[in-house]
Amino acid sequence: MQVEHHATIKPLAAEWDQLADRLNASPWLRPGWFTAWREAFGEGALRVLAARSGGHLVGVVPLEVHSRRVSSVSNWHTPYFGMLAEPDAVPVLAQHLLASRPQRITLAFVAPSGADVAEILRAATAARYRYLMRRLERSPYVAMDGGWTAYEMS
Repeated sequence: MQVEHHATIKPLAAEWDQLADRLNASPWLRPGWFTAWREAFGEGALRVLAARSGGHLVGVVPLEVHSRRVSSVSNWHTPYFGMLAEPDAVPVLAQHLLASRPQRITLAFVAPSGADVAEILRAATAARYRYLMRRLERSPYVAMDGGWTAYEMS
């Protein structure tokens, strides 16, 4: 498996959307979202890591680079950020994320129980990085024992 580095989204957009369709991805992991996000909020240089196997796109993760710091292309307007990748591509992308030995990596609005996060933590530990995980927000909910009618009557 090989990993390419791209400075723009456009050359990958069609293949990226096809990968998103194959993996039944949320809108927040598609090239259209990241293009709009970058236009509104982008600050650093874009680096898109794209994994290929047999010439086919099998994984992608967009990042912003600020000097020796790398961050996810996400903020408070992003419902979810993560790798869009087939299972075999996740560890390859995680290792590539760390290959340039960035001084700091910040990934925000990720699912802490996701396979991509677990793989990044494994790669970070192997590369002797220290890491901190913290919850940025928690969605409120109302426990509804007994169904909607019981809730309305209370």
